[in-house]
Amino acid sequence: MRLLSLIFFAHLCLLASPARAADIVFEKAPENETGVILIIGEIRPGDDERFREISLRLSSAVVVLESEGGSLLPALEIGKIIRVAGYDTRVLHESVCASSCALIWLAGKNREVMDLGRVGFHSAYRNNRGKLEEAGAANALIGNYLTSLGLPTRAILFATTAPPNGILWLTDVGTSSSGIEYDHIVSLPSTKENGATAIAPAPPLIETVDPVRPFSPTTDLLSMLSRSGEQWIKMWPFRNVYYDKSSLKKEKSKIEAWILYDFTNDLESQTSYEMKLTEADCKEGGYRINRTVTEDRDRPGLSRFSEPAPGSTERAVLKGLCSIK
Repeated sequence: MRLLSLIFFAHLCLLASPARAADIVFEKAPENETGVILIIGEIRPGDDERFREISLRLSSAVVVLESEGGSLLPALEIGKIIRVAGYDTRVLHESVCASSCALIWLAGKNREVMDLGRVGFHSAYRNNRGKLEEAGAANALIGNYLTSLGLPTRAILFATTAPPNGILWLTDVGTSSSGIEYDHIVSLPSTKENGATAIAPAPPLIETVDPVRPFSPTTDLLSMLSRSGEQWIKMWPFRNVYYDKSSLKKEKSKIEAWILYDFTNDLESQTSYEMKLTEADCKEGGYRINRTVTEDRDRPGLSRFSEPAPGSTERAVLKGLCSIK
């Protein structure tokens, strides 16, 4: 408990600092407890040397991360130091660790995500005169690094296949789909009771030459599918999932709405969209898909209530629906 208090106090202090290269700070823990190294902000050249200097004084530590990414090479070096030292890595409640930050997080002896923290991956790209191109040499370095961490092929593919305008959130799919083992720590009562969902900004690309802003999600699909009177609202900033406000139905602890999954920018998807009439039981934590369509929205269908798996997209949708007021 004292270790958690120390982490949160140091985290609040760093959030007050101005934006620059990542803040890397060591907080000494009480006697007989593990120390904490915090990395918050954009990863830049030189951060690996600062991290190395701190690590030389520590036999054990928990590395707490909150970063949308940054430069690749210093991130890989920090990860290597963490792996050799045997440090644990952690992402706190409602924090985001994406892009090169996620590569650092993978190096932890024990990887942890607390409550509504989020970890996301994609491969390295570069901007060649306005054209996005895969950075083959950088992705080769990432592949070698992930192999050295002992990750299975499935995990390496998960961490390196997302397109430049997308990202794969590990905390949406969990271990079974990604091949990446980690511990999801639920410590806050609000995580269980009110069905809240994390709000994560779209992270930048792994930087190799010039940083590139991700593409905006398409809205063409909405204009094509919308019927008169419908009000489609994006459920979260970090992925193209929408709900129709006009279809919302609430009865005691249950809520129902049409959900639209836009796969237009997903190069691996076999369809451009999927629409689901989804019902959630916010008290019992269950959900059911009353209808799934890609063509005829009016056809009947019904399924039984089930509890979505931790870290799955279905659980995120369940929490998203239950947080609608």
